[in-house]
Amino acid sequence: MSRRAKRLVRVSPIKVVIPYVAVSTLYLLSSDYILQKLVPNVDELIYFQTVKGIFFILATALLIYLWVKRITSGIQDSYENAMELRKKAEEQIRESEEKYWTLFNTSPIPMWIFEIKTLRFLLVNEAAVNQYGYSRQEFAKMTLEDIRPKEDIIDLYNSVPAFGRLKQKSRHQFRHLTKEGHLIHVRIDSSDVMYEGVKARLVLATNLTNEIQFRNELDVSNTRLKAAGQTAKLGYWTHDLTNGCITWSDEMFDIFERNREDFQVNIENLTNAFHPDHRGQLKTISPKKIPGRNYVEEEHKILAPDGRVKWILERIIPTNNDEGVPIRLDGIVLDITDRKKAEEAIALSNERFLKLSQVTTEAMIDWDIANKRVFWGEGFEKLFGHRPEENDLDFWQSHIHPEDAQRVKGSVRSAFFDRSSSVFLSEYRFVKADGSSAYVRHRGVVVRNEQGRVVRTVNAISDITDETAYLRQIEEQNQRLKEIAWIQSHVVRAPLATLKGLTNLLESQKTGNTEHDQLLSFIKDAADKLDVVINEVVQKAEVLQSLESDKVANLQK
Repeated sequence: MSRRAKRLVRVSPIKVVIPYVAVSTLYLLSSDYILQKLVPNVDELIYFQTVKGIFFILATALLIYLWVKRITSGIQDSYENAMELRKKAEEQIRESEEKYWTLFNTSPIPMWIFEIKTLRFLLVNEAAVNQYGYSRQEFAKMTLEDIRPKEDIIDLYNSVPAFGRLKQKSRHQFRHLTKEGHLIHVRIDSSDVMYEGVKARLVLATNLTNEIQFRNELDVSNTRLKAAGQTAKLGYWTHDLTNGCITWSDEMFDIFERNREDFQVNIENLTNAFHPDHRGQLKTISPKKIPGRNYVEEEHKILAPDGRVKWILERIIPTNNDEGVPIRLDGIVLDITDRKKAEEAIALSNERFLKLSQVTTEAMIDWDIANKRVFWGEGFEKLFGHRPEENDLDFWQSHIHPEDAQRVKGSVRSAFFDRSSSVFLSEYRFVKADGSSAYVRHRGVVVRNEQGRVVRTVNAISDITDETAYLRQIEEQNQRLKEIAWIQSHVVRAPLATLKGLTNLLESQKTGNTEHDQLLSFIKDAADKLDVVINEVVQKAEVLQSLESDKVANLQK
């Protein structure tokens, strides 16, 4: 409405009538009085009064005309303005409705309008069609019950309040079914609307299926990660350098064997929790001392509440501000106490093995198959003149005498693959540094893992060259004794048997000659004595051979 129209509207009729009556009355009275003074003739007076009246009527009519014209003009302008404003308002409403329906139909979030009384779909957008698989024609014949699992129907009716009773912001999470029967999780945002004179509700259905699945997978992953951390004794901590706040994971309290309710995590308590020998190392992780690399990794000794010493491996990762100054530290702590104990035990075992290899007359081999490492004892230099390099895996095989290599390697493979065996024994020739060969006796013990695979062998190689030569000498002596025994029992005994046979024959044919008979008796006694001597020689040779054979067997063992 224009200012002029507003001004005319503010002028009330009473404000117009009262001045008009007052002015008219004053005009009539004053004009009649003046005419009576100026015109004494009655006829002339009546004529002038008539003219005066006609003039008054014309003047007031003109004034009324102008006034009414002014008012109607203002009203017409106001009407035209009002019609123009109405037209603009209708245009804006139409444009707003077009934008609203465009936004409704093109929204990537599934949306629909349903009648509160019947729960039937009144309108759905394209996203709802794509998400649920129904066409708009199919949706027009459906209700909310058709997209809900049967077991959720009661919850559906409980979740739909009457029109006007909906909270200003209503958000709920439900389960819906697609046309293919797939179950999805959606978040429902709704508000009351009037649609074509029907009390309805506008719904936005955001699909949360992937989010919930990801959240469930994340929960499972976190659970597994926490279980892995507990199994591996792995803890995590953070230190906000801006406010000094230190946060520990549950595994940190387990590693340090502190109670979460009783132990306050601060610098003082942490320092006291470390072993005195390692408390000085804590200063190296201050913000100004962190190297240019993106982490610091060190091993520390800590103290359990009962005074036991434990070992941890700690990796610290700094977060820097724009100026490169650390503002936050993140740390990962691994309990390596068991590993340290095992390393100490291995170091002690290696030290003992080294000392044993130094004093023994055997060449020792400690072969760590799992880690591909081998230790050669000092006996190789003492016995064979070799100084093999550490971890030279081919040294032993390359110095087995070629004629014995295949047999020895076969016995070793048999010991490896026979899970019921833990030792192996072999004798072969080993090539010395000067090119000569030494006879050796190789004893080995295999160590297997839980799966039965060999992970380590400990071996001792003895030089049995002199022993072998001695055994050969004994074998040669035994051979000579066998020959002597055979000669005694066969070569010598045969003539003796003939001689005894002849004496027996002559004795049966005695001539009566005393001298002759006495001589025959001497010959027979000599033959019998010789037979006894030969038997004793054979028996002693057999006993001596048996003793030498036992000695050889003992030496071979």
